[in-house]
Amino acid sequence: MSKDADYQRIRLAMVCLPAPEELDSDAIVAAYARRFPGDEPFELTGDGEATLKELGIRDEGAQAVAGKLGADTVLLHRIDAPIPWEDLEGPCEVAFDWDEAEPVLRAHEAHVVCVLIGGVDAEIERTLRLTRLVGAVAAGTQATAVYWGEAPLVKSRAAFLEQSAQLSRAEPPIELWVGFQPSVEKVKGRERFSVFTFGMAPLGLMEIEVHGAERTERVEVIDLVAGIARYLIDKGMVISDGDTVGISPQFKILARYVDSAWDREGPVLLLEVP
Repeated sequence: MSKDADYQRIRLAMVCLPAPEELDSDAIVAAYARRFPGDEPFELTGDGEATLKELGIRDEGAQAVAGKLGADTVLLHRIDAPIPWEDLEGPCEVAFDWDEAEPVLRAHEAHVVCVLIGGVDAEIERTLRLTRLVGAVAAGTQATAVYWGEAPLVKSRAAFLEQSAQLSRAEPPIELWVGFQPSVEKVKGRERFSVFTFGMAPLGLMEIEVHGAERTERVEVIDLVAGIARYLIDKGMVISDGDTVGISPQFKILARYVDSAWDREGPVLLLEVP
């Protein structure tokens, strides 16, 4: 694989720090070994400035550390400034499982960009790897939160560490990888509920959408979409255009490939939920 191709296979997430903090490579590697004993080799070998230059990134951060995790090159880039609030505001609004998301994230003063570069494995395997890396950085620092920009989602340090503790291909942590954006509109005086996933495409899968469902229980619709997302992460893109998805013997849904109702590229998997 060429170097340019390597850099097209970049995956990243960010760890929020309450204040600037020198990254301790030994502590991060030790946290990885403690959390994931017997996993693939992980080492942080030195200065990451050369990797930044190869990526074409001007080094405006305070610290860069490079290394290797499995088949991927690793870059940890500490920046002594907060993640822009415009990137965090939306995820905070939908962080229904974390009441303190906004004050915690408004208070952070630095962050670590955790990057994987050039691995040859399937994207779901690399996402598991990135999740482990982020967990090690969060555990090996004074982190307060994690920003998973591909979804986009924010998680407290405690929630991320708990939900990433038992990672496996068979039990993917969908709550860390995929965001569910709800939308409600009134049509002829009746509420219609839509759901849009974000985060499936980086896994090599189609994003999922539900448009204008009339079902009264919104949580039921989100749970349905989450179940389909989990199934696709486990099995691959096995639902074809025109397939009927059997949620139960009494409840079957037509699945179609359509253009997104959101402003994004590529077809999506539309579930025609009544």
